[in-house]
Amino acid sequence: MSQSSAILINKTIDDQFGDEVTGEKPTFTPSDKWTRISCNNCNPMPEPIHAHLGTWSIGQSDPDVALTFQFIGVAVYVFFILEGPIDTSCVFILDGDNSTSIEYDHPFSLESTYDAFAFTKQGLTRGPHNLMIAGNRPGSRFIFDYAMYSDDVMPSESSTGSLRRNNSRTFIIIGVSLGVIFIIILDIIIWYFLRRRRPSTLHDYNSGAPSSILSVSRRNQSTTQVDERITRNYLSPSWRANPITFLISPFLSQTRVHAIRRMKISTQIQVAQKQIDDLVNKQSVESGVVLDQDQENERLREQVRVLMEEIERLREQQQLELTMGPSDERPPSYTS
Repeated sequence: MSQSSAILINKTIDDQFGDEVTGEKPTFTPSDKWTRISCNNCNPMPEPIHAHLGTWSIGQSDPDVALTFQFIGVAVYVFFILEGPIDTSCVFILDGDNSTSIEYDHPFSLESTYDAFAFTKQGLTRGPHNLMIAGNRPGSRFIFDYAMYSDDVMPSESSTGSLRRNNSRTFIIIGVSLGVIFIIILDIIIWYFLRRRRPSTLHDYNSGAPSSILSVSRRNQSTTQVDERITRNYLSPSWRANPITFLISPFLSQTRVHAIRRMKISTQIQVAQKQIDDLVNKQSVESGVVLDQDQENERLREQVRVLMEEIERLREQQQLELTMGPSDERPPSYTS
């Protein structure tokens, strides 16, 4: 296996829970000379909170006492718990030979030492290995906590598949998030345009009639644009060709019909008067903007004159309505 393409992974073997990958547990022989967790003759006792996974195994250091475990890897490490004044003595035999013995005497210590590094072997050929830990001196003992072995492995297909699934899940989350954001933005845009189109000024009852109130920004529009809007909204020949008519329900009483007609005429007079006021204000505000002031003043005066004539015609029509009273005739068309 190529060293550059392999990944070094450490795996543990607990004294009671065994190999974290394979689940295979160490073998303890003979079982009656091994103590798990508690020990009546151990003083002081190791504390589970400091041990690996809270467990340990104590073996008497007699020649027939041993534990054995298997692993596949290139290195192995063994960790003991060294307890108080009790001597630790054992021998390590890897793959049936090359035994290594340890002796640890600490008669004046009353505290336990955890994660004590007892044995290591590196540079092994990758493959199955067998490690046996045996007693070698009567009267002593050793406490096995856990072992660790290192293995060179290629990235597995499962890892690659998991990575791909994670990437796919990430892309899905991003896609859904972007979709939600897009929908929110689209809703805001639609709401904005609908709000812009919502009528904010007074309109004539005939849906085909143009707006009745002139809305002009004197600061942001030129004189030419103002004139075009005035002409389009109030003096357009197409409007004159299509006079305003009011649809009267046959179920209304003649008195109410007559009142509605008068109200419409009064509204038209107010609108025309408002147009005149706007033109007069416009002339005073924009007097310093137009290059040919005389020509502009003449155009404004003409527009005011037309509106004054329209007001006069509407007042005559209003007076006629007051004189005639309720009638079944339709109101006259709004013409100029």
